[in-house]
Amino acid sequence: MVSGWFLVAFFWAAPCSSDLREAATALQGGHAEAAVAMLRIASAKCASSAEVFDLLGIANDMLDNFEEAQKAFRRSIELDPRVARPRTNLGVSLLRSGNEAAAVRELEGAIAVDPANVVAHRNLAVCYVRKRKFAQALRSFEVIDAERSPEIERDPGLRLSLLECFLANKLEQRVQSLLPVTSQDVSPALRFSLGTKLAEYGHYEDAIRQFKAIPEDKADSATMFNLGLTYSHLGLFDDARKFYFAAIDRDANHVDAYLRTGMDYSHSGERSKAIPWLLRAWRMAPDRTDSAYALAEELITAKFYQTALGVLEKTSALRPGDPLLSVARGDWLLDQGKTAEATEAYRHALELDPDNTAASVGFARALAADGKTAEATRMLTAVVSHVPENGDANAVLGRLQAAEGNCAAAVPHLLRAWRGDVSKSLIAIDVARYG
Repeated sequence: MVSGWFLVAFFWAAPCSSDLREAATALQGGHAEAAVAMLRIASAKCASSAEVFDLLGIANDMLDNFEEAQKAFRRSIELDPRVARPRTNLGVSLLRSGNEAAAVRELEGAIAVDPANVVAHRNLAVCYVRKRKFAQALRSFEVIDAERSPEIERDPGLRLSLLECFLANKLEQRVQSLLPVTSQDVSPALRFSLGTKLAEYGHYEDAIRQFKAIPEDKADSATMFNLGLTYSHLGLFDDARKFYFAAIDRDANHVDAYLRTGMDYSHSGERSKAIPWLLRAWRMAPDRTDSAYALAEELITAKFYQTALGVLEKTSALRPGDPLLSVARGDWLLDQGKTAEATEAYRHALELDPDNTAASVGFARALAADGKTAEATRMLTAVVSHVPENGDANAVLGRLQAAEGNCAAAVPHLLRAWRGDVSKSLIAIDVARYG
C-alpha cells in the first residue's frame, strides 16, 4: 500500500506556468502520456524550473516509467532543495518500484524539510511497520492523526498497518477502535486480514469475531482453517476440529487442516487418533518437513521406530539438509538409547540452524542421558531465557533440577510445561510430587 504523489499544488506564477497548467489538466484527466510530451518540451524551455521536473516525474511515474520519473524528481530537488514536495514524490516512486530502503531515506529527508508532511508520514509509517520499527511508525501515524482519518475506511492497507502498530505497541483501546463491529458491511478479504493479524498478536477472541463475521457462503477453506487454528491456540480443540473439518469439506486437499487435526489430538492426549491424521497429511505432501517431523515424533513416542525411520528417510531425500529432520532423527536415536549418535544428529541440526530450539532441547536431553547434567542444565536455562514458554525445555529442566534436589527451582518450570500441554500426565505427577 503506497499513498499517492504529492500532486501539483504549484504556484502558477512560476516559469512555464501555462505549460504546467496544461500538463496538470492532462494528468487529472488521465492522459499521462500527453503530459509527458508537454513537459519534455517545457523542461527544455524552462531548464531551471523545479516545478516542471517535479510534474514530469509524476507523469512518468503514473506510466510506471520509474527510472525516468526518479531522474526528474532528483533534478527538481537539485534545483530547489528547500521544497519537500519533489523529495516526497521521489520517495513514493521508489516505494512503487520496490526500492524501500532508498524510499525511506527520501521520505525522512522530506520530513526534515516539512515536519507536517502528511504523504511522507503516511508512507513512512507503513514502511516502519513492515520493518517492525513500531515506535517510529506510531510517531508518524500520530502526526497525521491516522486513527481519525477518512482514509482508514477507504484504504484497507492503511487500516491493517495502523492495527499492527497498535497491537505491537500494546495500545489495547486503540486496537478496538479500528475493529469493525460484526454487523458492519465489510469485505470478507478485510475481515480475514484483520482476523489473521489479531491472531498473530494473540488477540484470539477478537480474531474469532472477525472470522465469524464473514458470511458463510463467502467463508472459504482458508477462513475455516484460520478459525480452527485460533481455537487451537485457545486450547479449545473440539471447537477447532469443527472448523478444520469445514476447511476439508471445502478443500479435500487442505494439508494443513489434516496436520492441525492430528496435532490437536496429540496435544489433547489422544495419540491413537493423532497418527492417522498426521499420516494422511504427510502422504499428501511428503516433501513438507513440518508434517514429517510431527508424524515422526508421534511414531517415536509410540515406539514405531521403523515406520518413523521410513518417514524421515523419504522426506530427507526430498528436503536434504533440513535441521528439523535432523532433530527428529536425533529423537529417534535417543529414544533407542543411542546417545552418542543422537548427540551428533542434534549437533548437525544446530550447525544448520543455531537458533533451533528443538535441537538445543534434544542436545540437552542427550547430555543429561550421558550424565552431563550441569552442561545440560546450562543449555536449557539459556533456552528458557529466550523462549520462556517452551514446554519441552521447561519439562526437562524442571526434572533435572528436581533430581538434584532443587525442588523450589524445578516446580515453576514443571508447571509452565504442564500448563502448555495439560495432556502430559507425567508432568502433572511431577508437579504434585515436588510441589
